[in-house]
Amino acid sequence: MRLLGLAYDRDMTAPSLWSEFVERKIGTALMLDKGECNGSYSDACVLLSSLLSGIAAELWPGKGIDRCRFVELWARFADPKLQPALISVPLLRRHFHETGRSDDASILEATRPEMFDLGNGCLILLGSQVDMTEGDVLALPLPAASKKLRSFSYPAIFYSHVRSSLTHEYKLSDDAASHYMTRQKANVSYVNRSDPEASELSRRLIHFHMVWLAEVARSIASNVAGHVDNYEILPRPKQWWVNG
Repeated sequence: MRLLGLAYDRDMTAPSLWSEFVERKIGTALMLDKGECNGSYSDACVLLSSLLSGIAAELWPGKGIDRCRFVELWARFADPKLQPALISVPLLRRHFHETGRSDDASILEATRPEMFDLGNGCLILLGSQVDMTEGDVLALPLPAASKKLRSFSYPAIFYSHVRSSLTHEYKLSDDAASHYMTRQKANVSYVNRSDPEASELSRRLIHFHMVWLAEVARSIASNVAGHVDNYEILPRPKQWWVNG
């Protein structure tokens, strides 16, 4: 069998080959992010995205489901300790403002007054401090459906604003940043960008820190190793996580 272009020799254990294959890809991505081989953060994201997209396509083959299976893979198989599927509060908040749902934005802002009150527009936010679990957001008196919330989850945001934007437009979307503004250790952080046309002086762009992305990819690969070893094709969910 060939998986992601890797030929498996039955005289060797699939998990060891799988681990070596994954670690090489992750190691290369980390080097690219550091500028080796004239690489960049974007190059590293393309490589990790292709790794995850390839795994998802092997587990759920078919056409027209790339986003669904990519997000499904991340949400289902990433280590929960990494908080891999939090809801991006800054991006959801801006969505509320831009779609005329100021009252909903105010409800969201009230959960983080020290971050969104007047005068805090230039505060550098870390995902671990500002972002919320889906359950916490659903507990708020908001009319947003689960499906809409999950489009603002880390895997869905990464797919749309990083993976797909780089693949189809050669750049990150206007809601994502390739450089961070903090030296603090973080999984996700937000970059303040001047935006004269916005209601505030600045907007917040999401940045996925590369070391954390590598850990997410590594944990996913580890958790699907059994399926890889058994050459499994997983049944499609009755409802994909991103649409749940």
